[in-house]
Amino acid sequence: MVNSCTKYIGGHSDVVSGALCLNDKDLYDHLFLIAKTFGGNPGPFDSYLALRGLKTLRIRVEEACKSAWIIAHFLKDHPKIEKVLFPGLVEHPGHEICKK
Repeated sequence: MVNSCTKYIGGHSDVVSGALCLNDKDLYDHLFLIAKTFGGNPGPFDSYLALRGLKTLRIRVEEACKSAWIIAHFLKDHPKIEKVLFPGLVEHPGHEICKK
């Protein structure tokens, strides 16, 4: 899995970073060698900024989800909107999966 740490992890638009999450040891070893050889690793200050952003990650994601829910329900009932795809709506095919 590739994750951009710039938006949600950082949260303050002051760090550009990303993360690779692997469960393949051979691929990990290969990518680790590349990272060590060519650089491109975060420095101490970049890491500090990402960790600082983690402190508020939960509240920021919760608020983004609340806003998305409000917007989706508003659009669902709007006469000019034909269809809204949002897992938080009961009529969405993946709604039950998202509740778990």
